[in-house]
Amino acid sequence: MRTSQLHVPFCSKCKNSIFCDSNNPLHTIGDIFQSKKIVRYDKDEYLYFKDDTSAGIYCIYSGGVKIVNPISLSQDITIHSAGNGEIIGLNSIKARHHVYSAIATEETEVCFIPLYEITEMMNVFSNLSEKIQHSKY
Repeated sequence: MRTSQLHVPFCSKCKNSIFCDSNNPLHTIGDIFQSKKIVRYDKDEYLYFKDDTSAGIYCIYSGGVKIVNPISLSQDITIHSAGNGEIIGLNSIKARHHVYSAIATEETEVCFIPLYEITEMMNVFSNLSEKIQHSKY
């Protein structure tokens, strides 16, 4: 794993149209994250291991990642193959640990967003939603 010194693109300007499509009303939401960074992984390198404490989520900028459920030291069951623009690690936000392992299937760059920023954003939107629901006007 190598943290890149490359400029981290605004999500609204990202080259990946799967998640960042301008027709998606939430496509600019990632622009508010201040601590995101591009991280590079070599082929067959683990992004994270099952049951590790979750540190954040990953948006695949380029390359590919295999999500696996390890069933023994030498055998995995592939759950999903993820590519450009897909976000992985979302299922670990609530659990605070990774449910599966993730392995780069080729040289891969991901945009890593720390869990504390995701949590802050969820709290802001939750508070806003609650205020709207209880508003009289």
